[in-house]
Amino acid sequence: MKKSKSNKIIYFILCIIVTTLLDLNLSDFIIANIHNFNIGAISKFFDITYYENTGAAFSIFENNITLLVGIAITAITSLIILLIKYLERTSLATCFFFAMLISGIICNTYERVTFGFVRDFFNIKFINFPVFNISDVLINISVLAIMIIVLKYKKKNIQND
Repeated sequence: MKKSKSNKIIYFILCIIVTTLLDLNLSDFIIANIHNFNIGAISKFFDITYYENTGAAFSIFENNITLLVGIAITAITSLIILLIKYLERTSLATCFFFAMLISGIICNTYERVTFGFVRDFFNIKFINFPVFNISDVLINISVLAIMIIVLKYKKKNIQND
């Protein structure tokens, strides 16, 4: 049974609110308690390390808050327009992943505007990888999920032709 457009919009907005609040509050909690974390056996592979990132992914556009905020606003606006355009045939799962993506962008932008940097703290030690945060996880998981959904949709349409 298809959900009505208004139900999907409400679901989408609620998902953004919930994931944004969880992200911001968990980030605050982790940073406030960073010295209390004892990750024991996994410390060879993973650590909690505080880092102030003034750029975007891999520190690109470092110290250019105005440009990064502009890119974020453009991305959020584009994603909302895209979702609304295809809302009728969009599943709740797709709405959720779009909400996760937007939430990750919102949280990184909020920190960038509020603090002048993004607070990163997850450190994977067994590979040379930048320190990252919850928003980065939301963004990466949602982009991957949306790509899979789009590829499945395209494959289904090709098979039906």
